[in-house]
Amino acid sequence: MKVKRYRFSVSSGNGSTLRSRRRLRRVYSDLLALILLILTPGVPCAPGVSFCPPVTFADHLRAVSVSYGVPENVVRAVISTESTWNPNAIGKDEEVGLMQVKVPTAREVTRTRVTKRDLLDPFTNVEIGVRFLSKLRDQFGSISLALTAYSRGPGKVERDRKANAYSRKVLKLSRRLTVSPKEMRVLERVQVGDTSEKRVQ
Repeated sequence: MKVKRYRFSVSSGNGSTLRSRRRLRRVYSDLLALILLILTPGVPCAPGVSFCPPVTFADHLRAVSVSYGVPENVVRAVISTESTWNPNAIGKDEEVGLMQVKVPTAREVTRTRVTKRDLLDPFTNVEIGVRFLSKLRDQFGSISLALTAYSRGPGKVERDRKANAYSRKVLKLSRRLTVSPKEMRVLERVQVGDTSEKRVQ
C-alpha cells in the first residue's frame, strides 16, 4: 500500500508562507471538526471535504466562534440585531444575510471574489462576519469597540474610540441565554443555497 507523505515547510517567500498557513488552518479546522464530531455523535459527514466538519448550522456557528475567538453568544446577538435571524435579509445599503455583510467588506476580509449569492449562504455569511468581527477586535483591542466598528465602520472608531449604543445593545443581548423560536428554526433547519431575497425594514 502506498503511503502519501505530506511535507510542511515555511520559507521566506510569501507564496510558500501563505500555503503553509492555509495547510495549518485546514489541520486546525479538521481537529476542531473531530472534537465536534465526538461531542455530537451520529452527525453524518458532508461530501467534498477532507474530514467530517459540522453539518448543522448550530455546529458551524459554534466552530467558527471557537476558531476566531469570538464568544458564540456575541455572534448570536449580532445576528439577532442585524437580521433577526433571517438568512435572506438584504439591508437598505445592500448588507446581505444573517450578519448583514456587504460584498466589498467580504472581499476585503477574504481576499476572494465573494458574491452576493455567496453571502446568502448562511454558513458562508457567518464565517465571514465572525472573521471580520475578530479582525476588528484585534485592531481595536476590545469586543465592544469591535462591535462599534462593525456597525459604524472602522474609520469612525479610529477617530473617537468610543463604544456606541449598538455595541451596548449587542453585549446586553449576548448575556441572555434563552433561544427564541425563530432562532431555533434557523439553527436547526437552515439550508445552504437558499438565495431568495427579503428587504430589512
